[in-house]
Amino acid sequence: MRNFEAGFDVTCIAGAEWSRLMAKYGLTRVDDHEDGWAWIGESGIVVTSCDPISGVFHDRERDERPDYASYIGISGSAEFVAGLFVDIKEVAEDIKGENFGSRSFI
Repeated sequence: MRNFEAGFDVTCIAGAEWSRLMAKYGLTRVDDHEDGWAWIGESGIVVTSCDPISGVFHDRERDERPDYASYIGISGSAEFVAGLFVDIKEVAEDIKGENFGSRSFI
């Protein structure tokens, strides 16, 4: 299977919407991923710098910021990456930048 990628620059997305999307794509959060907070499923992985549900940043001590993902990286099957990319674009409150084809932000 070929691995496809996409990414978002600084992104605000409601924790409830994030939870809904993670459930829709069958993703479960794992706590020990080196790049950030990770949600993993059979079709792919999503990594964020900040957990949009709890607001806790992965790599540094900062005030919690719920409803904020910061950088987002998506990797996996073509269908998974394309679907989640579109869904995040539809529900995010603010996206600074995006890159369909690369996880250039995280």
